[in-house]
Amino acid sequence: NLQRKGANWTHILRASADYQRSNGTTSREQYFAAYEPRIQVSDRLFGYGLAQFEHNRFQGFDARYAVSGGFGYKVVDSDALDLSLKAG
Repeated sequence: NLQRKGANWTHILRASADYQRSNGTTSREQYFAAYEPRIQVSDRLFGYGLAQFEHNRFQGFDARYAVSGGFGYKVVDSDALDLSLKAG
C-alpha cells in the first residue's frame, strides 16, 4: 500500500500478488491493483474515484476491471480511530 497526501488531494495505490508453484504445478495465482484519488471538499466531506484490476485464474477469471466514484464522509476523525463512509 502506498499513500500520498497533499493539501486537498490524497492518492492511494494498493497492490498484491499471490503466486505458488510446486513441482511444476501452479496452485495459486492471484493479482490485484487499485488506484483511489480523493479530493477534500470540506473538513469531513470528500469525493473519490476508484479503478481496480483483478486476476484470479483459479476462481475462473483472467481479468476483472472495476471503475467507480462517489462521495464520502468522515464520521470519526481522531488519533485513535478514523472512520469514513463512502457511497457511489
